[in-house]
Amino acid sequence: MKYQKAIDIIKVNQSTLYGAFSLITETFPDLDILNDFLSQGKDSCDQDGRKKRWKPFTLNQNEFTQVLNWWKQKYPETKVDSLGEINWTNWFVELNEKVENGQQRR
Repeated sequence: MKYQKAIDIIKVNQSTLYGAFSLITETFPDLDILNDFLSQGKDSCDQDGRKKRWKPFTLNQNEFTQVLNWWKQKYPETKVDSLGEINWTNWFVELNEKVENGQQRR
C-alpha cells in the first residue's frame, strides 16, 4: 500500500533532525507537492545525507486522502495549501518564510 509507505516515510522524516515534516503542523502540502517530495526518493532538505532514501513513487487522490486523514489525527487544524507553489522545494521555502514572518505556525 503506497499510502502506508508515504506515512512511514513521513514518520521517519518527522523524527529526524531537520526533517521537513518535523516542522509542519498547520499547513500540509497538496497532492502534487507531496508527490513531488515522494518522487524525489529523498528529502531535498537533507543536505548532510542523514536520512534514509526510498524508491521514488507517487500517490493517487484516494491514497493522498488516507495520508492526510492520518496526519489530521495528530494535527486536526491542518489545512492543505499549495502556498502558490508547484514543487516541494519552493513550497517548503515559502512555508518557512511565512513562519519567519509570523504569518503562521509550523
